[in-house]
Amino acid sequence: SDQIRRMTPPQQLKLEEIRIAWQRYREDIESALLRDGTSRPDARQMGALAESSQSLLDDVDQLMVSLIKEMHREQESELTTAYLLLVVDILFLCGTWLIVRRGFVRPVLRLAQGSRELANGNYQVHIEHRPNDEVGQLVDAFNDSARRIGTLIGNLEQEHLNLMRAESMFRGVAETSAVGVYIIQDHKFVFANTRLAQMFGVEQHRLLESLGVFDLVAEGDHDLLEANVPKRLHPDGRIEGLASEYQARRKDGSLFDLAVYGSGMSLNGRPAKIGIAMDITERKAAEEVIRKLAFYDRMTGLPNRRMMEDRLGQLIALAKREERKLSLLFIDLDKFKAVNDQHGHEAGDWLLAQVASRMGSVLRESDTASRIGGDEFVILLPDAGNAEDAVVVAEKIRLILEQPFVMDNGVTLFISSSIGVVIYPDLADNLRDLLRYGDEAMYRAKRGGRNAVEVFTLLQLTEN
Repeated sequence: SDQIRRMTPPQQLKLEEIRIAWQRYREDIESALLRDGTSRPDARQMGALAESSQSLLDDVDQLMVSLIKEMHREQESELTTAYLLLVVDILFLCGTWLIVRRGFVRPVLRLAQGSRELANGNYQVHIEHRPNDEVGQLVDAFNDSARRIGTLIGNLEQEHLNLMRAESMFRGVAETSAVGVYIIQDHKFVFANTRLAQMFGVEQHRLLESLGVFDLVAEGDHDLLEANVPKRLHPDGRIEGLASEYQARRKDGSLFDLAVYGSGMSLNGRPAKIGIAMDITERKAAEEVIRKLAFYDRMTGLPNRRMMEDRLGQLIALAKREERKLSLLFIDLDKFKAVNDQHGHEAGDWLLAQVASRMGSVLRESDTASRIGGDEFVILLPDAGNAEDAVVVAEKIRLILEQPFVMDNGVTLFISSSIGVVIYPDLADNLRDLLRYGDEAMYRAKRGGRNAVEVFTLLQLTEN
C-alpha cells in the first residue's frame, strides 16, 4: 500500500528505547573521545562502548525484524484480500455471463435459428420466451412476423395454384377453340392458339417468336389497326371491348377477311390486349350474296327497285343542297313479251342480261342503271342537268337496244325501247312524282309508236 501506517505500541516503545539508548551511546562516545583531548580510551571503556553499540544494533535489528514481519503480514493480508476480490470478480463475471447467456444470448441464438428456418421455408416456426423484456418483445415481433409471412405465403401459394388452374383451363379452352385466341403486348403475340396459327398458315412458335400484328394485316388496313389499338381502353379507365374487321394476309400471300374481338388487360404490370379472331371470308361472301339478293336484281346484276329508290333519294338530297338538277330515264322494252312467248323464258332472261350489259356500255360511271321489275328499267343521270343532255343518253340507249341480239344457238332477237325523260326539279321535286312522271313519259313514247324518247313537259303536267 502507498499509505504510511503507524507502528504498533510495542514497536513505538522499542523505538523509544532505541532512541534513548542511542542518545546514551552517543553521549558515552563523546565523553570518551572528548574528555581531555590527550589520552585514548582504555580497554574497559572501549569494551563498554562496544557492548552498548552491539546492544543498540540488536535492538535495531529486532525493530527491523518486527517491522518486516508486520509488513509481510500486511502484504499477505492485502494479497489475500486481492485474491478474494479477484475470485469475487470472476464469480461475478461468470454469473453475469450466465445471466446474459440465459436472458439474451440464448434467445438471440434461437432467433437466429428461427430466422434460418423461416428462410428455408418453415413458416410455422415459433420461439418460446417468457420474460416480457426487450428480448421478449423482439421474440414476440419475430413470432408475429413469421405468422404473418406464413399466412401471406399460404395465400400466395393458393393464388398461384388458382392461377395455374385458371391458366390450364384457359389453355385447354383456347387450344380446343374453333376460333383464334390471342394475347398481344407491344404489337407482339404473347399467346396464340393453334387455330390462329392455322388461320395464317404459319407455325405456332413462329407466330410467337418472330411475327408481329402488322405482319399479318394487309398494308391497306395498317392505319385502321393503328387507330383501333388505343380504343381498347375507355377514357375513364374501364376496359372497352372492340370488334374490328381487317384484310389479313396468310403466309402464302393470299388475303382473307378477319374479324377481331378484343379488349384491354394488364399483363406483368403493362397494358396488353386479349381477344379472339375469326376467318369470316365465307360469312362475308354469304353477306354479299344476301345483300345482292336484297338490293340487286338476280337476273341482270343491276340494282333493284329498292336500291334505286334509296340511291335516287340520296341524289335528290344532294341536288337540293347544291342547287343543281338531275335527270331520270324510265325505260320499257318493246316486243319483250313476244320474245318470251316465242322463245321461252330462258331466252327472255338472257335478253334482259344483254340489255343491262348494252346499257352499261353507254353510261358514265356516275350514272346508275336499275331494273325495277319485268322489262322496265330506270336510269339515274346525276350529271345531266337539262333535257338535252338526258335525251342524248336516252338516244344512245334507244339506238343500241334496237340492234339485233344474237343468241348462242344462232337465234336472232329484235326488240326496241320506249324511254321517258323527267328532270328534277323542273316538274317534280320528290321521288314519288319523279317516278310517276317518268313512267307517264315512257307510256307516251310507247303510245306514240314505240322505239322513241319522250320528255315529260309542263303541258303534260297540266293535262295530268
